[in-house]
Amino acid sequence: MSIYYSDMTSLPKEHPQVIALLEAGGFSVQMSPDNAFGRIPVDQTIEETINKDTQTAGGTRGFSLNPGALQRYYMTAEFRAMFLREIREMVGYSQDNNGHADLQKSRIKKDEKDVQEMTDLLLNSWLNPFSDESQPLASILTGAVPSLDIALDLAKPYLSGEAAYQGFKNNRLEPDKPLVKFHDTLKKQKLKTFTSMSKVKTIKKKKGEETIICTDRNLFARMIIIAESHQLHMQEVLQHPLGPLPSSLATSNGLPRKTNKAQLGRELEKLVQPTAEIPSPSVYVIDGMALVQKLKVSDQMTFGQIADAALSRVLQEGGNSRRIDVVFDVYNEISIKSAERERREEGESVTCKNLTAGQKIKQFRNFLQNGQNKNSLIAFFNDYWRKPPSREKLASKELYTTCGTKCYKLTADTVQEVIELSSGQEEADTRLLLHAKHAATSHVKAVIISSEDTDVRILCISFAHAITVPVYQRCVSQHQARYVDISKIAGVLGQGVSKALLGLHAFTGCDSVSAFAGIGKAKPLRLLCSKNEFQVMFQNLGEQWFITEELCVQLESFVCAMYGTKKGNQDVNHCRYAVFCSKKGEAESHQLTPCRDCLHHHCKRANYQTAVWKNALTNNQVPGPAGYRWALESDESGQRLDIVWMSGWPAPKAVIELLACTCRRVCKSNTCECILNGLKCSDLCRLADCSNQPDETPFQSEEDDGDIDLLPDID
Repeated sequence: MSIYYSDMTSLPKEHPQVIALLEAGGFSVQMSPDNAFGRIPVDQTIEETINKDTQTAGGTRGFSLNPGALQRYYMTAEFRAMFLREIREMVGYSQDNNGHADLQKSRIKKDEKDVQEMTDLLLNSWLNPFSDESQPLASILTGAVPSLDIALDLAKPYLSGEAAYQGFKNNRLEPDKPLVKFHDTLKKQKLKTFTSMSKVKTIKKKKGEETIICTDRNLFARMIIIAESHQLHMQEVLQHPLGPLPSSLATSNGLPRKTNKAQLGRELEKLVQPTAEIPSPSVYVIDGMALVQKLKVSDQMTFGQIADAALSRVLQEGGNSRRIDVVFDVYNEISIKSAERERREEGESVTCKNLTAGQKIKQFRNFLQNGQNKNSLIAFFNDYWRKPPSREKLASKELYTTCGTKCYKLTADTVQEVIELSSGQEEADTRLLLHAKHAATSHVKAVIISSEDTDVRILCISFAHAITVPVYQRCVSQHQARYVDISKIAGVLGQGVSKALLGLHAFTGCDSVSAFAGIGKAKPLRLLCSKNEFQVMFQNLGEQWFITEELCVQLESFVCAMYGTKKGNQDVNHCRYAVFCSKKGEAESHQLTPCRDCLHHHCKRANYQTAVWKNALTNNQVPGPAGYRWALESDESGQRLDIVWMSGWPAPKAVIELLACTCRRVCKSNTCECILNGLKCSDLCRLADCSNQPDETPFQSEEDDGDIDLLPDID
């Protein structure tokens, strides 16, 4: 490739006419003047003209096996093709070259649906690379922001490659006496990528040795090969996650897997038609931080101007309601949403604590990437809105606004704290329901909740029976608002399914609890609606802070049903082995169910999140997440909350002991553990380069958030 590249870069000097021809499109042929996208390669043109016009049924084999006949066939091919084309023109026969499978109505409908699903995925689960907002370099798939050294390697790979090429050319190709032999080994660039952020785990081996294993898509396959070569029972081997993280629940950098939450919201919205009219009088409840994110803030605006713009937006949206509630999140440093915020935040934005009305803000989006800045902004809004100039804008309206655990009622004349709306919940999603229930008692006929979050929709449906007036969710798409009748959805689903939705949503993936790779939300919802036992099971999830072992076992049967195993199979380890066998041993780790150890940890996290949601309408104190399969860890920056993925070994000890060799200088066939076991050396081995290194393979994404059936449903 280097020689060809050298020839191509020298074309402008040595063959300028060739460059001119290529730039003019000379590497392709325009077949039809009517189809602007009909250019095809030169060699393919011969196939589409001469060869196509002279072909017969069965090709030359069906034509004749006589050598003389075949010779005449090929020698006259161009003339026969020309005669055939002339005859077609004489009789006026023309072939429509514009007909294409991609232009059929069914294909267009399918493509439009795929585009909508991809749009929803980018907006709700992944980072949107087409957003106009300034954002740091991040993985679209996981949202993780790399460190500075990784970011530099990702941003400038061309410069590294160009420098390597110049060194190759100057040292090996051009000199009369090369400085380096042409066939000498090329040094790898070893540029860092997002995979360099993968989590590692240190495991103690025999004789006091330690092995550091890193989350890698090849690690699972390596462990399987070791187990098979030593004739270990595969069903017992698969009872371990076979990696430092459960790949079906976690990404390689240790973050929870995400799924398209909006898919569940769409499935539920299909059950009813959008509402044309809202009963009056009504109360308008707003997700405060979602409103702030939508504000258009320039670099020259002050915090006072931003507060005025936010208040104007609040009064505009709630113009038809006498009472308006603005509910903000609380951003705690120790939070179960730390992993989700780690995806979204750059982590290097400057923290501002004492905000003043005249202070100008630059890069407002970067300012909002810091949780402490959001807390400061919320406190500033509350102080600013309580002042007389802001309260005068309320006229006859009542404004309820939250700040931390407290809530204040503002009118044009007074400011007072509302004790019954105080809450220890950190998410606005749950506090919105507390405000909706409180507002429903103030002689109104409807409550409108302005939030497009799927979590809010699930919470509203689950608590619809506890709110005495109809609840509507206001959503905006393409600058058009629609109102979803939550009470009607709850009525269509029935009380059993409605109450079970909270547990199902937490268990199948939300902001704080990981999703199952490749499962999505639609199939679990269908399973929930199909069996009463599943409804009772998810209704029991989150009833108390600690989950029972019996409920964990019941959830295993639901996981088996999600992955499509036989009826009556309630053992997730058996299901994991069955999926592995169905793939004929070629499954990747994220395609399998999690093992029992990792799944039970997942159940405990889902139970905790569901219990938090179920306390939305109370003032009960929420216990800290540590001990519910989260753990407090300390580092240089302070304490953080980490997910506890497993409590057992990542693989059988026999596999771990053979995972990597400890050769010091060279890997030899009689001493290297990898070679003796028929394995290629890996990054886990002591030597970075040796003769037993594997061939590099292109990276393939292991993420799949769609609905897939890993096994056919078997009755």
